[in-house]
Amino acid sequence: MDPTPQYRLGIASVAIAATTLAFVLLSWLLVLTDFSTWPLSGLVCLLVPFLHLVGFVLGLVGVFRTSGKKLFPILGMVSNGLLGLTGALLWCAALFGFGSWLRFVWEAYGQA
Repeated sequence: MDPTPQYRLGIASVAIAATTLAFVLLSWLLVLTDFSTWPLSGLVCLLVPFLHLVGFVLGLVGVFRTSGKKLFPILGMVSNGLLGLTGALLWCAALFGFGSWLRFVWEAYGQA
């Protein structure tokens, strides 16, 4: 049974999601064990949302193909979408100082 091109696109999309998740977990583990590796970890975390975007687009193309199986493209779209959105939100939080904003809101409205 020869896999169709959209089947390969779905497998590639899922592989990108799994690989980037492994890279992020490995980079965090490296930082926890040796803090001098934080520039490498920061570079990995900056590139990961863009890789998830590529994986999401591959899954999207695989889903909208007219023939073939749709399981892997859907899995790739969902996993890359959720992981990419989470990574992008964390990226923006680090970039714009979300922690200080959250602390301000907690102090202003959380204390009754």
